[in-house]
Amino acid sequence: MSGGDGEPILINDLELQSISKLLLRALNKNQILILKYAGNGFKTITSLLRFLSKEFGIPLSTLKLNAKILKDLKLIDYSLGRLSLTKAGITVLKLIGGICFEENMGRWRQN
Repeated sequence: MSGGDGEPILINDLELQSISKLLLRALNKNQILILKYAGNGFKTITSLLRFLSKEFGIPLSTLKLNAKILKDLKLIDYSLGRLSLTKAGITVLKLIGGICFEENMGRWRQN
């Protein structure tokens, strides 16, 4: 592992799994759904949240709160009227990319 600024951090598969598990504990199901769909052609946060609410039966107010949390964490941005993932958001998605939610089990599992 490297400690300097701007230098890549090299991690092995076991460390990657640990980081993925940490992210899954830190982010809830709704936040991960927002992240996963944010880069799928939705131009505004409103259109994304309405889609997720309808598709997954999640109250719009719950999704709005979770979107604000993701924005505060600088994982998504929608301040200029356009929705986008930040570099940090893209990195988080890559780190949890092999993880999916088992609806019937109410938990996340690795693919």
